[in-house]
Amino acid sequence: MKKILIMLLVLITVVAGQNIKVLETKVLIKNDNSIHYAFPNFSPQGDKILYTTVGYKGLWLYNLDDNTTIQLNNLRGAGYKPVFSPGGEKIFFRHEELIKKRRYFSISHQSIETREIHDLIQKERDVSTPRKSAGNIVIYKAKNQREIYSCDKEVKLLEESIEKEINAFTENSKLYLEINGEKSVIEPVGKGHYIWGSISPDRDKILFTLVGKGTFVTNLNGEILLNIKNANFPKWSSDGKWIVFMNDKDNGHKVTSSDIMVIHVESKNSFTLTNNVDKIAMYPSWSENKIVYQTAQGNIEMLIIEFQE
Repeated sequence: MKKILIMLLVLITVVAGQNIKVLETKVLIKNDNSIHYAFPNFSPQGDKILYTTVGYKGLWLYNLDDNTTIQLNNLRGAGYKPVFSPGGEKIFFRHEELIKKRRYFSISHQSIETREIHDLIQKERDVSTPRKSAGNIVIYKAKNQREIYSCDKEVKLLEESIEKEINAFTENSKLYLEINGEKSVIEPVGKGHYIWGSISPDRDKILFTLVGKGTFVTNLNGEILLNIKNANFPKWSSDGKWIVFMNDKDNGHKVTSSDIMVIHVESKNSFTLTNNVDKIAMYPSWSENKIVYQTAQGNIEMLIIEFQE
């Protein structure tokens, strides 16, 4: 019994002592006065950063290996929730077109190497943004019709999922839990406007924000494990032990201050990574020891961090 208590004490000390140190801050992309860049996101391998503009028009790709940038496309709406293929070779995205004052959506994928664009769905009214699930790409169409695309060697439509899958996501202010293709609405903390929903990397916890109530982490049964009062645009760390988010304030019209913060899910220890009154840092994304974000000036910056115990 004494040995067990000592082991528990050591474990608690290690968890509580989790810390993060910022080693370096890099400005990767500067706005060119006519374009403000926004919403950066890492590739699965962490070697590239996909980003767009504040209006979601067009996609750009920054290569961390050689510090080069290419523009992939200039399509309207392409920057709203694009996703990499599991191997990182392609980008899947939804783009839009106005026809007689009505919005029609198409789903396309684009090769990073050749920049060729191929359409999967063309000009339909009710189409979700693509998302990754169990190594495939999933899209919802009108009347809850689910389409699954395999990306193993070529992109092709599957009749049904070939792997066990658990996912969580938000659409149209609702939080969904999806298990093996069965999608259901869940309300772990009551009714309201749910945004920024996602599943943890080990697929046993759900992260989401309920507008006006805060950001939460729950298990799959809805039990609250963590509640952060002001944590917008939350994202999991690669190992699922941490959450990065922006702690922002506004005057009712625009953001007046915002810092990038992280919190350790188990210990609930939180740390501010950007603490500069002259910089508004927003919309972070995490990959291993790197966190990328945009500034109010339209620049894309990256933090190099170190875990300490």
